[in-house]
Amino acid sequence: MSISNLQDAFIWLIGSKLKITPINADQYKMRPERYPYAAVRIDSITKTGSFDRLGPTDDTGNRTVISDRQATVSIDIIGEGSLEKALELMTHTDTPTVLKDLWDYFTVSILGVLNYQNLTNVLETEPEERAIIEYLAGFVYTIGENTGFIKHVELNDDVIPPL
Repeated sequence: MSISNLQDAFIWLIGSKLKITPINADQYKMRPERYPYAAVRIDSITKTGSFDRLGPTDDTGNRTVISDRQATVSIDIIGEGSLEKALELMTHTDTPTVLKDLWDYFTVSILGVLNYQNLTNVLETEPEERAIIEYLAGFVYTIGENTGFIKHVELNDDVIPPL
């Protein structure tokens, strides 16, 4: 799994459960004209635990490194009824079937809600309803690693047999 897969999980969640337009907050596009909409941003990622799990090395010297991570995911909901949509999203993320779908399809688990606020009229000079939710999400991060492959070792012109 990659970090973009984590963002995809929340975009799927918002689009399928809230029926509003989800976007990547870091996209280089115009904001949607359809309101309300939600912008998903991955804020911080930390490694949980001290050790990664290493998969077996194949014949070409490649292996998979598996690491447990957690991330803060911010969701800004902008437009009429944004606070209600934020509360509705928190209700959905307490539902066992939704949590199972997030794990089965994206290998993402929601560990908790860190913060939610009604930011209407706080950040804008023109009135606009806005709410924010911050989730703590756990996910499995996998990367491929080329460890190299040693065919044989020689010492004083003698080939040392493999162990």
